[in-house]
Amino acid sequence: MPDKLVNIGFIGGDNDGEVLENFPVNKLPPRFYFPSDIYFADDKSGGMNIYKGKLNTYWHSYSACCYVRKTENNKPVSIVKYEFSENIMIDRCSALTNKKLRCMKPAIYGKTHCSTHTKKT
Repeated sequence: MPDKLVNIGFIGGDNDGEVLENFPVNKLPPRFYFPSDIYFADDKSGGMNIYKGKLNTYWHSYSACCYVRKTENNKPVSIVKYEFSENIMIDRCSALTNKKLRCMKPAIYGKTHCSTHTKKT
C-alpha cells in the first residue's frame, strides 16, 4: 500500500508561504532546515570573507532557517504546517580526513564534528 502524500506549508521566516508538495506523511521530519546561500569562508591571507552561492572548499559557516512541525502526525490533514523557529549557524566539521584535509560536512548543531566523525571521537 503506498504512503499517503501530503503537502508541507511553511509559516514565517524566509520561506513564509512556500509549499512543498507530495511528501510521504510517515516520513516527515520534526524539523526542516533551509540553508542560506550566503556563507563565511577563510581567505588565502588567513582572514575571513563573505561569499554567496555554492559553498567553496574553504567554507567556515552559514546560517539556516529552522522550521518546526506544528501539525501532529495522527491528524488527517492535506497540508502539514511547519512554523519558523529560529535562525541557526551551521559550522563546518573540524575533523581532518585521511588526506589531511578538513572535512567538508557540516558539524552536528552544537557540536564540533559531523555525524561521521562524532562516532570516531
